[in-house]
Amino acid sequence: SAAACLGQLGIDTLVVDREQRIGDNWRLRYRALMLHNQFYSNHLPYMPYPATWQPYLPKDRIANWLETYVDCMDINFWTQTSFEGAEFDDTSGRWTARLRRGDGVRTLQPKHIIMATSVSGTPKIPDIPTLDQFAGEVLHSSQFNGGANWRGSKVLIIGTGTSAHDIAQDLHGHGAQATLVQRSPTLVVQIEPSAQLYDGVFLGAGPSIEDRDLINTSMPLPVTLAAHKLLTDKAKEFDRPILEALRKVGFRLSD
Repeated sequence: SAAACLGQLGIDTLVVDREQRIGDNWRLRYRALMLHNQFYSNHLPYMPYPATWQPYLPKDRIANWLETYVDCMDINFWTQTSFEGAEFDDTSGRWTARLRRGDGVRTLQPKHIIMATSVSGTPKIPDIPTLDQFAGEVLHSSQFNGGANWRGSKVLIIGTGTSAHDIAQDLHGHGAQATLVQRSPTLVVQIEPSAQLYDGVFLGAGPSIEDRDLINTSMPLPVTLAAHKLLTDKAKEFDRPILEALRKVGFRLSD
């Protein structure tokens, strides 16, 4: 999105990605992965998703769209490239950035660097005592690609976020015995209608997507926080039956 917008302003940009193919950060994840909000609030600038697409997009469709988007928007893109670091020169007003590619390290001198590595782009396995002595397979959720290979197995899932629930459901559907381990309370919101409350500005008839983006981003953070508290109260009303059922089995909830 940033590269496309900068490109329309005539600013030369380069996107670098460690993966082998554009979109692999989606394409290589577990098979059940898909957006948990409707595509109306996930459009990329200048090229909205086709109106005929299903509301909740699966990972491969998103991956292929990213690849198409880069081509159609003329975005300069280097795959199999790692950003190793950079230093800023006050005199020249430029960075000296080091990029590692298959043929060695390239040095570039951009004026600006945008870090767009997401909130969950780096796998993290907690330091659990005696885990190194476990004789079975240990993997991070980013390495899980489907439940078919786990039929008949007992699987322990550490965590109760979206990926944990997706993986547990996939394992259960393939005949594995999955157990979730919860440490901290978890926010649980049903996909419909509750999760869509937060994206209400993008749903239904109304102004253009550009105007809706402007409306959404123009909200001061304190106003957004107050609005989300009201929306969460409404979501809890909609979700009361499932929340009560979760509490009965000992699941710890947070809002």
